[in-house]
Amino acid sequence: METIELETAIDQNGNVHFPEQYHQAYGKCVRVVATFEETLAPPRRSPGSAKGRLSIVTEDDEHLGTSRNI
Repeated sequence: METIELETAIDQNGNVHFPEQYHQAYGKCVRVVATFEETLAPPRRSPGSAKGRLSIVTEDDEHLGTSRNI
């Protein structure tokens, strides 16, 4: 196992670009440990982002016909 340290950027498609001098690493499987200079904020949720995550197992209308007096 060989370890190299370099400074590079991650592009809009999520690709990490290695300098040409490391061409022997192109196409190989690597383990990446990323250190960021600033804190990364979690992505903000957008309306409807949880759509399809909740499923109704059974429908029960029985409780709708009853009323309680408190």
